[in-house]
Amino acid sequence: MCYPTKAQGYDFKNLDQLLPEDTALVQGELKNRVRYYIRSNPNAKEKGIQIRFLLKSGTLEEQDTQKGLSALLAQMIANNAPAYFRYQQVDFEYTLFDYILEDTIQKNLQTTLEGVRKNLREVDFSAKNIERSREMMLKQQKEGIQNFYQRCFYHEAPHLAHLSSEIADISTAQPTHLQAFYQQTYRPEQMAIVIVGSFGTAQIKSIEDLLVQYFEVDFINNNNSNVIFSKYELPSHTPAFYTQSKQTNNDFTLLFKYKELPLYTLRDLKKHLHLQIIGEAMQTRFQQLTQIEADFISYVSILSQYELVSGKDGMLLVAQLSEQNPEKGTQMLLEWVENFKRYGLLNSEIITATTRLKLSYSDISHGQWLQKISANFIKKYPCLDPTFEYQFKRIYLDNWQREELNSLLYQCLQNSDKVMIVNSMQEFSPEALKAQYQNSLAKDLAPYRNPLERQSLIEIAPKAGTIVQENYNPDTEAIELLLSNGAKVILKPMPNDYQPMQMRVFSMGGTSLYSDKDYLNALFAGYLLDASVGNFSEYELRNFLTDREVKLSTSLRELDEGFAGSCAPKEIEVLLQWLHLKFTQPRLDSNFYQYFIQKTLETHQKLAQNTASIFQQTLNQLLLQNHSRSQFIFTEAQIKSINPQRAMQIYKERFADANHFTFLFIGNFNPDSLKPLLQTYIASLPTSQRKETYQDLKMQYAKGEIRRDLKAKNLERSFASLYISQNWNYSPQEEYWVETVAEVVNLKMKQLFTQKGINVYPFNFQPVAAKIPTPSIAFHLQMGASPTEIASYLALFYQTLEEIKKTGITDEEMNQIRNKQLQNINEGLNNSAYYYSQILMPYYYFGKTQTLLPKEKRQLIEKLEKTTLQTALQRYLNVENIVQLVIYPE
Repeated sequence: MCYPTKAQGYDFKNLDQLLPEDTALVQGELKNRVRYYIRSNPNAKEKGIQIRFLLKSGTLEEQDTQKGLSALLAQMIANNAPAYFRYQQVDFEYTLFDYILEDTIQKNLQTTLEGVRKNLREVDFSAKNIERSREMMLKQQKEGIQNFYQRCFYHEAPHLAHLSSEIADISTAQPTHLQAFYQQTYRPEQMAIVIVGSFGTAQIKSIEDLLVQYFEVDFINNNNSNVIFSKYELPSHTPAFYTQSKQTNNDFTLLFKYKELPLYTLRDLKKHLHLQIIGEAMQTRFQQLTQIEADFISYVSILSQYELVSGKDGMLLVAQLSEQNPEKGTQMLLEWVENFKRYGLLNSEIITATTRLKLSYSDISHGQWLQKISANFIKKYPCLDPTFEYQFKRIYLDNWQREELNSLLYQCLQNSDKVMIVNSMQEFSPEALKAQYQNSLAKDLAPYRNPLERQSLIEIAPKAGTIVQENYNPDTEAIELLLSNGAKVILKPMPNDYQPMQMRVFSMGGTSLYSDKDYLNALFAGYLLDASVGNFSEYELRNFLTDREVKLSTSLRELDEGFAGSCAPKEIEVLLQWLHLKFTQPRLDSNFYQYFIQKTLETHQKLAQNTASIFQQTLNQLLLQNHSRSQFIFTEAQIKSINPQRAMQIYKERFADANHFTFLFIGNFNPDSLKPLLQTYIASLPTSQRKETYQDLKMQYAKGEIRRDLKAKNLERSFASLYISQNWNYSPQEEYWVETVAEVVNLKMKQLFTQKGINVYPFNFQPVAAKIPTPSIAFHLQMGASPTEIASYLALFYQTLEEIKKTGITDEEMNQIRNKQLQNINEGLNNSAYYYSQILMPYYYFGKTQTLLPKEKRQLIEKLEKTTLQTALQRYLNVENIVQLVIYPE
């Protein structure tokens, strides 16, 4: 089967696509048909090299006169293995030998591979070694009860005796029998050598040369004839019940057999991920139940993907029961499992499971790579590209359907084809176990309820405040309220708007009030404390909000702090309760803190390797003269320096009182219904009557002319970004002229590109107006083009600016701009998002005198003349202060 590579791109929504092979996995075939796989894994926590010899032959290849020879032969090889040998394993379909080299020194690797070859090629078939191997196998069987479980799990399987390696089956084996079996099964075309380690990619070629040296010539035998190896599908059967009495402990085992899930397409990968979620969610419930019923059950473990044999996988449940009453514990477990089958998983359990799985993903270990590659060789499953697999799982851990997960869970928990085992310190019969099982099927079980689920974020409402003043503002067509605690509330109902209601809460201050030493603590305080609140941990809060259309996020920006929220009309009280708790009961979830640090590290490591991010940070630092706050890609040391306790302290300082906050609501709501909720959840917030504003950090645009070039690998197009800046005396009218100047430049440049047939993409010329702390204006140009043409197009841009300043625009272009501006206003007034961002926020954030209202803006547009526009073009298209950065391919 041929798999696409990572470079071909992926649409993660198309689940019928084949999975991509890992492009860093080097694989090939020697002349004698021995397969080899080499994977550099330098980022893994463990060092050194791990080597696996794989044989696509197990107990299924044994004839009736060869029972147990696979395991006996593997033990004989292991007896004479070198010191770096770890273990051998014989299964139905394969045999493997693992070796570990603690370092990556080339000389040691050569010695190791030579030793591996000798171990596998020069097998000691002496009677002494055979007898020694028999004795070791007998000792292993006496020390454990694994064979008992094997007999139970593989009920009615004809090859069970082979896998169990009964002593009676191997007692008559002679050297000639074993040599013949060795020649029959240890064939080059059925072998693979896997090497995974912390070596670099530069060493791979020398490793390939060593494999050719030691495993291509005279290795095992060179008979290249094809041998058809057996295939066996484990049969289904009715539930099987096994018990062992008078054991040293009480434990319960339950195995559900289900059809093997292949792994070839994205749909297959999604099912495998769903099984992981199911297993993690079941584990969460069992953890809660064992705490409640600790007198009967002390431990439960779920393995949702238990490999059996071709055609069958399974889900395995193992539990530790109390000494006093194992029967009661068994009955509880069976009823809990039956509850899963009838009612499935809760949203809260799925949320918890996906959160934990996100935390668990890290660098792939050497051992995990060995397992992935083994599945590739034995089952032809692709070795997935780690980046692809991580991206896929992140997407589908956030995009799940409860019904789909519960459907898969139900398929796994069918009443037929299951095995139950009880080991008991007391007398316990299979008949008693069967009776308990039947009782669980007949019992009337109520749906499970998560004891952590709650009906409200705030169970007891806070003592309400009052509305002390109410006015109608004809300028903004909004209702202005002053609450008893000094908080200001702005209401703009738009009954015909079908969008979620928008809420914005803001106050001046922000990260500007903190030193550079505290900057990251302040910058990330909002993110850290967004995950949990009050008595709700991160996953409890997510669970509560799962089926509710409500969002709320915290922000601490340079000059202000606040919240941004939205909700469906029916969820307004939930939003206000959440907001109240964010002010009064912030909570730092320690589990989420670990996830946050891990996620932030991953994000910034990617940013540090991302060409666009490096470009933008370089531009920021040039533009802001290397100001200490111009950095947005942070190092590992910086991120790990974030102190959660200090972040919490800063958060509490910023949201200590409500009197200097403004609360703005716009959308489909009834003001009369909202006012009582505002008195309960906002007027009740604490106040200290303190006076506070931001500090000016002197983050000003660079003066003069700065031009820089960057080089980057694998870049097909060049990209230019530049700022033309100047100080200004801000007024709403001047802001309008700046916006219009930008529209003129965009119109003129795009007309010019069309006339000349120039391929420039993207092209965007936008104003960036700063009203505080120091009024300034900049025009930001973004332009993309081929590396050989970008410089000439930039020159054309500067030339066009000079021409625009001299000649202005035509009457037709004037009308085109005027009509578009009027259309934008008319359409925007019926849209809550426009009203919110263009009218209400500027009006109340910066003040009435710094805002151009729709009526005033219409008047300016209607009076727009070419002469006044020409003056604005000459005033603002001044290129004395320019910062330009262009990136080229290396």
